[in-house]
Amino acid sequence: MSRTMERMMDEYMRAMAMHVGQFSQLWKDADDSMLKIANEAHQVVNDDKKFAVSIDVSQFKPEELKVNLDGRMLTVEGKQECRNDTSYMTRSFVRSWTLPNDVDTDAIQTELNDQGKLTIKAAKNGSTVSKKSIPIEPRKSRPH
Repeated sequence: MSRTMERMMDEYMRAMAMHVGQFSQLWKDADDSMLKIANEAHQVVNDDKKFAVSIDVSQFKPEELKVNLDGRMLTVEGKQECRNDTSYMTRSFVRSWTLPNDVDTDAIQTELNDQGKLTIKAAKNGSTVSKKSIPIEPRKSRPH
């Protein structure tokens, strides 16, 4: 039985190696710019006056992008499809941020510059809880 299993495993491994060789040519010729989309860094500014997010979406056309607000959840989505006679490619991304409570959601603005940098910003309305120091009271000892 063990020789039969070894033979079956050897056949399986040879078949897998053949298929990996076929796929490696596809990966070698792949456009690696599409792999950068999910790894691009974004910048977030969250200070006393505003909340802002900047993200590189240069691989996408403006009509392939969406910015949505659901409650306090800000979401940026991009979806692209490329077709020709012999192939089809799709790429997409979704990024989400929870907006701080003091962000004025009615004041959200977006801007897409010529280099493909999408900036979403909103002023803060200042209705945050003010900072204060809370004293720590010592525990009262009980009589023995």
